[in-house]
Amino acid sequence: MNNYNPLESLGIQMSQVSKYESAIDDDVAYFFVQLKATQRACPHCGSEGSKIKEYKLKTIKGPRSQGLRTLVECRLPRYSCEACGRTYTHSLEAAEKGLSKGLVESIISDFYGTLTFTEIARRHDVSTTTVINTFDSKAPNLRQPIGRCLCIDEYSNTRKSSEKYSCILVDFETRKIVDILRSRTTPYLDEYFSRQPKRSLESIEFVITDMYDGYISLAKRFMRNAIIAIDPFHWMEYLTSAVQEVRRAVMDGQESLEDSSWMGKHWRCLTCAPETLPDKPMTLRNGMTVGWADRVRRFARQDEDLFYAYTLIQDFYMTCRKWNKAERRYDWVTYEKASSVIPFYTNQMLKSGIPQLESCGRTWAHYQEYIVNSFITYDGRRLSNGPVEGINSRVKTLKKLYCGYRNKKRFSERIIMIVNGRKDKK
Repeated sequence: MNNYNPLESLGIQMSQVSKYESAIDDDVAYFFVQLKATQRACPHCGSEGSKIKEYKLKTIKGPRSQGLRTLVECRLPRYSCEACGRTYTHSLEAAEKGLSKGLVESIISDFYGTLTFTEIARRHDVSTTTVINTFDSKAPNLRQPIGRCLCIDEYSNTRKSSEKYSCILVDFETRKIVDILRSRTTPYLDEYFSRQPKRSLESIEFVITDMYDGYISLAKRFMRNAIIAIDPFHWMEYLTSAVQEVRRAVMDGQESLEDSSWMGKHWRCLTCAPETLPDKPMTLRNGMTVGWADRVRRFARQDEDLFYAYTLIQDFYMTCRKWNKAERRYDWVTYEKASSVIPFYTNQMLKSGIPQLESCGRTWAHYQEYIVNSFITYDGRRLSNGPVEGINSRVKTLKKLYCGYRNKKRFSERIIMIVNGRKDKK
């Protein structure tokens, strides 16, 4: 055992031990210990001079060492107080419910990973119930306080859940979870935020959300000093979906379109920015060489509505953002310029006479103020729900790994530990 001493994890010094033996059997290291009677003061009445009544055997599991399980058979003195007549057992502060302090710390460290409770139990040779109880009683609360910039989103629950969605709150600056709420319904959200400190809510400067009106009305009621912004992905998705709907309608209505089979396979190219398309040209069957952007444009020209939709989205890309090759990211226009650009393209969609674009235009017009606010830069970054979307992706992975938690509160606590407990790379 290379002088391994399990008593250190129990807070026991060798000077407190009257008998000590050890043995190894298969993959288990046994330690037999008898403690000296050093706790003569009665914890009930405080009188000194309690006598030893008997010895009580307590088995304590310790952390694995060098591939071996550790079991400590500890004989603890049981005292009898002559003053009050009550009895008590020698206390081991570092051993709770048969687990050493080192083992508890090792179990807690595994909560920050993606192992299931059952897998953690097998790893430490304890029951799953013991692991769950340790999580409920010992796992630290890693919730973040509400910061100045709050992201609000949701993720879908399992089919057995009474609520379809859970609401998740994330700090935009730290990318940490503030809290996970079991429902996104208005009554529940009102009840939750009414319990939050008024000063904390009034200190919020920005709220980033999707196009769910419940979140927007919530922010107006409780975060009155905050500027509301809609995540760029959500409002941009309305435009890309509208253009793709135009394409599908055209392809379904016209069978004689040239290159329709290729476009059916590469339909995403229609709503991609030109700089994201492959640079290498392609050779057609007739021997002609053509670039990806030219081939997409040639297909779109076959229908007036489709070409209008295609030109609109490509022109929007060119106006609102530029690709920064050095830093490999997009540089978007300023908030001031967006204040005129967004109304312009909204109007272009509304007067297009194309039902799909008109529908998108009405949606943009309804949320126009919040769409423009998404061009505001905060802490060097454009406002978006990127931090919470990344967390939602991890939540989906965890749901698959765990095959659903019966206790939704425990699942939420585990997500917070995994996300907030990670060490960010510097």
